[in-house]
Amino acid sequence: AAAALALGVFTVSPAAVDAVGLANAYKRLHGWRELGQAVVGEATARRYAAIVADNHNVVASLLYYARPRNVPLLIWDRDLLNDNHFDMTLRLTPDMPGPMLLVTERREPANELATFASVQFEGSVTIDVGRDRVRESSFYAVDKYLGPRSDERRAPRPR
Repeated sequence: AAAALALGVFTVSPAAVDAVGLANAYKRLHGWRELGQAVVGEATARRYAAIVADNHNVVASLLYYARPRNVPLLIWDRDLLNDNHFDMTLRLTPDMPGPMLLVTERREPANELATFASVQFEGSVTIDVGRDRVRESSFYAVDKYLGPRSDERRAPRPR
């Protein structure tokens, strides 16, 4: 009963969510459907060969919400280490034909953009996720992936 009461307070009271430091958790649950629709619209309008995201949370959400799509969804990775499931199964490789749509939430994606021979900013989308929070994503047309930059490769973590 106590858990149900706490859940009810957080559902009804945005101030309670903010007070206990869960505002980012709320943001993480909202706006994905709208982002998926924007990505599908952009990918369809410009006929990209693939959609690439630079964050595993974005990839996971786009796998579900960016439908229907007729191009692969891949993850850009800063190195050649497998940090998550998508690095093992959906990693962008230099043999991928372009052009590709890069989706990023980073304000300054210089590291990502430096790994492509051709880069063109295509626009951005800002999605209101409620409680004075927004999800901001930028779209880039990219081509000729060069692979991770040598200075971005890192040593394996000690076990």
